Amino acid sequence: MSAGRIHETAVIGDGAQLGAGVEIGPRVVVEDGATVGDGCRLAAGVVIKKGTTLGAENIIREYAVLGGDPQHTAYDGSETFLRIGRGNMIGEYVTIHRAYRAGGATTIGDGNYFMAYSHVGHDAVVGDRCVLTNYAALAGHTLLEDRVLFAGYAAVHQFVRVGTMAMLAGGTLLSKDALPYMMYLGSPGRLVSPNLIGLRRAGVPEDARTKIRQAFRLLTDRSLTLPEAVKRLRDELEPSPEIGRLLNFVERSERGVAI
Repeated sequence: MSAGRIHETAVIGDGAQLGAGVEIGPRVVVEDGATVGDGCRLAAGVVIKKGTTLGAENIIREYAVLGGDPQHTAYDGSETFLRIGRGNMIGEYVTIHRAYRAGGATTIGDGNYFMAYSHVGHDAVVGDRCVLTNYAALAGHTLLEDRVLFAGYAAVHQFVRVGTMAMLAGGTLLSKDALPYMMYLGSPGRLVSPNLIGLRRAGVPEDARTKIRQAFRLLTDRSLTLPEAVKRLRDELEPSPEIGRLLNFVERSERGVAI
């Protein structure tokens, strides 16, 4: 256990590993088998469960619970894991669960921002620099690529994939995959526009944004089936990394794409 500021009321398991310079507040619990990386800050009441690994410089706010048992009726108590990268902000009362099959892991990347009461279910994978606003929720086995934004109360069904730089507006509920670079709204969620503000903020060039707008018009053309729209995307738009990612995402979809 490395030196750091640890409140006298914190409960640290003998088998827990703490990195250098950690700050641990009142009534924090770090269980045996948990690892807290260098420079992490754990506010009052945080619980870090067994099988959880935190990378460096994560900020965990009051009463978040990380690495709790998966909410799955088939979970048999096997050893499973939660692996969190570095530089994440995890807000008040956030819950992120471990995987449910033996040896599996829920995985969180770097630089994400989880606002109060958001939830990540078992076996989910979250990329880098995503934002989950208050009460947003990911069911089990979901996948978020990089720079995804969930507004308040947005949620996705198990096994749904959400492409890079996609945005779900407040209250959106999705049971199918969300395309990269697009914005979704409603219940069930429907494709309403490119995520133009997110694209600009991410520094996506204007010519790429133009191609994404063209792709949106084809994908939402009600006179075309999805396979027809994809064919026209491939045939009519000049190749680019963004269009390539869109096409690849559609082709790999197992649940179908929300349009």
